[in-house]
Amino acid sequence: MIDFLKKYQNKKFVKNTYFIVGAFVVAFALNLLIFESMNFGQNLKTSVLDSQSNLEQQTEDKKADIYIEEQNGKLFLKNSKEISDLQSISFSLVYDNSSIENLEVNSTIGETQIIGEKWSGIETVIINANVENIEKNSILAEIKIQKKENIAFTAINLTNANFIDKQENIFNLTTSGISL
Repeated sequence: MIDFLKKYQNKKFVKNTYFIVGAFVVAFALNLLIFESMNFGQNLKTSVLDSQSNLEQQTEDKKADIYIEEQNGKLFLKNSKEISDLQSISFSLVYDNSSIENLEVNSTIGETQIIGEKWSGIETVIINANVENIEKNSILAEIKIQKKENIAFTAINLTNANFIDKQENIFNLTTSGISL
Protein backbone atom coordinates (compact mmCIF):
# COMPACT_ATOMS: atom_id res chain seq x y z
CA MET A 1 0.00 0.00 0.00
CA ILE A 2 2.87 2.35 0.79
CA ASP A 3 4.41 1.74 -2.63
CA PHE A 4 1.13 2.68 -4.26
CA LEU A 5 0.98 6.01 -2.35
CA LYS A 6 4.59 6.83 -3.26
CA LYS A 7 3.88 6.01 -6.88
CA TYR A 8 0.74 8.21 -6.79
CA GLN A 9 2.66 11.12 -5.21
CA ASN A 10 5.40 10.80 -7.83
CA LYS A 11 2.83 10.86 -10.65
CA LYS A 12 1.15 13.89 -9.07
CA PHE A 13 4.52 15.65 -8.77
CA VAL A 14 5.41 14.88 -12.40
CA LYS A 15 1.96 16.03 -13.57
CA ASN A 16 2.26 19.33 -11.66
CA THR A 17 5.76 19.81 -13.04
CA TYR A 18 4.42 19.42 -16.59
CA PHE A 19 1.73 22.03 -15.90
CA ILE A 20 4.27 24.51 -14.54
CA VAL A 21 6.71 23.98 -17.41
CA GLY A 22 3.85 24.27 -19.91
CA ALA A 23 2.72 27.55 -18.35
CA PHE A 24 6.25 28.94 -18.61
CA VAL A 25 6.49 27.89 -22.27
CA VAL A 26 3.17 29.59 -23.10
CA ALA A 27 4.19 32.74 -21.20
CA PHE A 28 7.54 32.84 -22.98
CA ALA A 29 5.89 32.35 -26.39
CA LEU A 30 3.40 35.15 -25.72
CA ASN A 31 6.23 37.37 -24.57
CA LEU A 32 8.06 36.75 -27.84
CA LEU A 33 4.96 37.34 -29.94
CA ILE A 34 3.75 40.48 -28.24
CA PHE A 35 6.76 42.29 -26.86
CA GLU A 36 9.52 41.41 -29.31
CA SER A 37 9.84 42.81 -32.83
CA MET A 38 7.87 40.12 -34.66
CA ASN A 39 5.24 41.21 -37.21
CA PHE A 40 2.35 39.58 -35.38
CA GLY A 41 3.31 41.29 -32.15
CA GLN A 42 3.74 44.66 -33.83
CA ASN A 43 0.35 44.39 -35.52
CA LEU A 44 -1.29 43.37 -32.28
CA LYS A 45 0.37 46.19 -30.35
CA THR A 46 -0.55 48.68 -33.08
CA SER A 47 -4.16 47.56 -33.03
CA VAL A 48 -4.38 47.98 -29.27
CA LEU A 49 -2.58 51.34 -29.33
CA ASP A 50 -4.78 52.62 -32.16
CA SER A 51 -7.91 51.75 -30.23
CA GLN A 52 -6.57 53.67 -27.23
CA SER A 53 -5.60 56.71 -29.28
CA ASN A 54 -9.04 56.77 -30.91
CA LEU A 55 -10.57 57.18 -27.46
CA GLU A 56 -8.50 60.32 -26.96
CA GLN A 57 -9.34 61.92 -30.31
CA GLN A 58 -12.84 63.39 -30.43
CA THR A 59 -12.77 65.21 -33.79
CA GLU A 60 -12.87 64.17 -37.45
CA ASP A 61 -10.94 60.96 -36.85
CA LYS A 62 -14.04 59.52 -35.15
CA LYS A 63 -16.22 60.08 -38.24
CA ALA A 64 -17.13 57.22 -40.53
CA ASP A 65 -15.58 56.92 -43.99
CA ILE A 66 -18.71 58.46 -45.49
CA TYR A 67 -21.31 60.29 -43.46
CA ILE A 68 -24.25 62.66 -43.78
CA GLU A 69 -23.76 66.20 -42.54
CA GLU A 70 -26.29 68.99 -42.25
CA GLN A 71 -25.18 72.49 -43.29
CA ASN A 72 -27.58 75.44 -43.46
CA GLY A 73 -30.62 73.17 -43.63
CA LYS A 74 -29.16 71.06 -46.46
CA LEU A 75 -27.88 67.49 -46.22
CA PHE A 76 -24.54 66.56 -47.76
CA LEU A 77 -22.85 63.20 -48.15
CA LYS A 78 -19.17 63.70 -47.26
CA ASN A 79 -16.05 61.57 -46.91
CA SER A 80 -13.65 61.66 -43.97
CA LYS A 81 -10.71 60.13 -45.85
CA GLU A 82 -9.08 60.65 -49.23
CA ILE A 83 -10.25 58.36 -52.03
CA SER A 84 -7.96 57.68 -54.99
CA ASP A 85 -8.44 55.90 -58.34
CA LEU A 86 -12.20 56.15 -57.91
CA GLN A 87 -14.53 54.54 -60.42
CA SER A 88 -17.80 54.45 -58.47
CA ILE A 89 -19.30 54.72 -54.99
CA SER A 90 -22.40 52.83 -53.93
CA PHE A 91 -24.43 53.00 -50.73
CA SER A 92 -27.94 52.43 -49.46
CA LEU A 93 -30.08 55.06 -47.77
CA VAL A 94 -32.46 53.69 -45.16
CA TYR A 95 -35.24 55.94 -43.85
CA ASP A 96 -38.80 55.87 -42.57
CA ASN A 97 -40.93 56.35 -45.67
CA SER A 98 -43.93 57.29 -43.54
CA SER A 99 -42.14 60.47 -42.44
CA ILE A 100 -40.34 61.46 -45.67
CA GLU A 101 -42.34 62.01 -48.83
CA ASN A 102 -39.52 62.93 -51.21
CA LEU A 103 -35.82 62.05 -51.27
CA GLU A 104 -33.40 62.99 -54.05
CA VAL A 105 -29.66 62.43 -54.39
CA ASN A 106 -27.61 64.65 -56.71
CA SER A 107 -23.86 64.34 -57.06
CA THR A 108 -21.31 66.83 -58.30
CA ILE A 109 -18.63 64.17 -58.84
CA GLY A 110 -20.50 62.04 -61.37
CA GLU A 111 -23.68 60.48 -62.67
CA THR A 112 -26.15 59.30 -60.01
CA GLN A 113 -28.29 56.17 -60.37
CA ILE A 114 -30.95 55.11 -57.87
CA ILE A 115 -31.69 51.39 -57.90
CA GLY A 116 -34.90 49.97 -56.52
CA GLU A 117 -38.33 51.38 -55.88
CA LYS A 118 -38.38 55.09 -55.09
CA TRP A 119 -39.59 56.17 -51.65
CA SER A 120 -39.69 52.59 -50.40
CA GLY A 121 -37.55 53.35 -47.36
CA ILE A 122 -34.45 51.63 -48.74
CA GLU A 123 -32.78 53.07 -51.80
CA THR A 124 -29.44 52.02 -53.26
CA VAL A 125 -27.47 54.82 -54.88
CA ILE A 126 -24.57 54.39 -57.30
CA ILE A 127 -22.40 57.36 -58.22
CA ASN A 128 -20.28 56.74 -61.34
CA ALA A 129 -17.50 59.23 -60.76
CA ASN A 130 -16.07 61.61 -63.33
CA VAL A 131 -13.08 62.36 -61.08
CA GLU A 132 -10.35 59.94 -59.99
CA ASN A 133 -9.24 61.42 -56.68
CA ILE A 134 -11.39 62.95 -53.96
CA GLU A 135 -9.91 65.03 -51.18
CA LYS A 136 -10.76 64.53 -47.52
CA ASN A 137 -14.05 66.17 -46.37
CA SER A 138 -15.31 66.69 -49.92
CA ILE A 139 -19.00 66.80 -50.75
CA LEU A 140 -19.86 63.61 -52.63
CA ALA A 141 -23.57 64.31 -53.04
CA GLU A 142 -26.41 66.51 -51.89
CA ILE A 143 -29.41 64.75 -50.39
CA LYS A 144 -32.66 66.65 -50.74
CA ILE A 145 -35.53 65.53 -48.56
CA GLN A 146 -39.03 66.72 -47.94
CA LYS A 147 -40.53 65.66 -44.62
CA LYS A 148 -44.24 65.09 -44.33
CA GLU A 149 -46.21 67.62 -42.32
CA ASN A 150 -46.39 67.24 -38.54
CA ILE A 151 -43.25 65.07 -38.43
CA ALA A 152 -40.89 66.33 -35.74
CA PHE A 153 -38.19 63.67 -35.86
CA THR A 154 -36.83 61.28 -38.47
CA ALA A 155 -33.53 59.65 -39.30
CA ILE A 156 -31.62 58.74 -42.43
CA ASN A 157 -29.01 56.01 -42.23
CA LEU A 158 -26.28 54.94 -44.63
CA THR A 159 -25.60 51.23 -45.03
CA ASN A 160 -23.77 48.84 -47.34
CA ALA A 161 -21.32 51.44 -48.65
CA ASN A 162 -18.30 50.72 -50.80
CA PHE A 163 -16.23 52.16 -53.58
CA ILE A 164 -14.70 50.53 -56.62
CA ASP A 165 -11.34 51.69 -57.93
CA LYS A 166 -10.07 51.69 -61.52
CA GLN A 167 -8.66 48.16 -61.11
CA GLU A 168 -12.14 46.88 -60.13
CA ASN A 169 -11.16 46.34 -56.47
CA ILE A 170 -14.02 46.78 -54.01
CA PHE A 171 -13.37 48.60 -50.72
CA ASN A 172 -15.98 48.60 -47.95
CA LEU A 173 -16.64 51.92 -46.23
CA THR A 174 -17.85 52.64 -42.72
CA THR A 175 -21.01 54.72 -42.55
CA SER A 176 -23.15 56.77 -40.21
CA GLY A 177 -26.51 58.41 -40.50
CA ILE A 178 -28.18 61.56 -39.23
CA SER A 179 -31.20 62.43 -37.13
CA LEU A 180 -33.39 65.25 -38.38
